[in-house]
Amino acid sequence: MPKVLSFLLTILLFILPSICNAEGETEHKPINGLHPGSGALMFNVNNGFTLGEWSSMAIGTKHHFTDDKAIRVGLNFGWTGDDEDHRTEQVIPSNDYSASSSSNRSQFTWEFRTEYVKYNDTHTMVNLYYLGGVITGYSNFDSESKDSDGDRSTSHEDEWTYGAVVGLGAEWFASPNISFTAEYNFSMRYIDTEEQMESISVSRGSISKTTLNRSGWSLNMTSAQLGLSLYF
Repeated sequence: MPKVLSFLLTILLFILPSICNAEGETEHKPINGLHPGSGALMFNVNNGFTLGEWSSMAIGTKHHFTDDKAIRVGLNFGWTGDDEDHRTEQVIPSNDYSASSSSNRSQFTWEFRTEYVKYNDTHTMVNLYYLGGVITGYSNFDSESKDSDGDRSTSHEDEWTYGAVVGLGAEWFASPNISFTAEYNFSMRYIDTEEQMESISVSRGSISKTTLNRSGWSLNMTSAQLGLSLYF
């Protein structure tokens, strides 16, 4: 019996340190990637994907100076385009008349942001944060329409945007290196636009050119933006 007790005690002495070390490692294992010096690659889908059109998305990076303070920079970009064709036929005695027209439109946009991010608590799997930053953006829009009579009209628009943004969000960590975010943004933008239009009428033998300049302020609040962050 004493030999059996000595054997069991020896096994216990070997196993106990391993158990204690495992518990200590579990307690100190980080539950998220929010710590000084950490960084992340961020991907946001702003307006979503559809089968017919890719609209807009955002990519960015973030660097943490402390557990709860970080700087992030991001680029939103998007492109849309479409073509339309129309054909009209009208039958008149001794005169068949047909006409056709076509049009195409395209738009490209980008927006660059620099934002300061502050977390409310960094010791949980779900972390609330708020942000503030500045915005610079550009957009151009081109359209053209023409018909079978030779008439044609074109439009080209350049738009520059400058402003500020504040936001509130929540970040859930599925693992220390992968998180999902939901964020609301409120922005104030100054928008400066120049539009150039040209119209050519073959039947009238005329060409018309017009330039319009517009500027003003815009207030916007976005719907919830869902994102994915990869920490390193």
